[in-house]
Amino acid sequence: MGAGYHGGFGATQGSAYKKTFSTSSSNSSKSISKKDIIDALTGVTEMSTQIAQYIAQKKIGVNILGDSLFESMIDKDNGKEPNDVVGFQRGNQIYVRRSAVNGFGIFVHEGTHAYEYRNQISPKEISSHKGELRAFINEHDYQVKKGERVEFKNHDEILVHIKLYY
Repeated sequence: MGAGYHGGFGATQGSAYKKTFSTSSSNSSKSISKKDIIDALTGVTEMSTQIAQYIAQKKIGVNILGDSLFESMIDKDNGKEPNDVVGFQRGNQIYVRRSAVNGFGIFVHEGTHAYEYRNQISPKEISSHKGELRAFINEHDYQVKKGERVEFKNHDEILVHIKLYY
């Protein structure tokens, strides 16, 4: 995946995850169940396991949407191109573009935001540089331990990315 950015929609609406991807992905028609996500996240990292538990307990909702529906839900006033956003969080709900799913790291990233929301971290903090850093690090650490393709080589690259795009 190419470099992108993850930016806030504002204090009350949540945040969006932007990456470069191809809408002709071979995964565009792949069906991913809630159980698949829970199984993939459980036991990999401490945070991915917490997120999996919250999903299983229905404390975090997961919504995997087709392109049209996904794009219709994106805040058009945030300055992002809708076709570049692959995931976002609003409250305790995470939304992921079906055609962009090629691993479970996106669920860890957005799940981190939803987990923090459920644990009464302010939306302003969740979408801050620190909040984005936590989400990207959790995603990265999960990807490394799971053997998924990583977007950033290390945490220093994540920090540079956040400084450039947030």
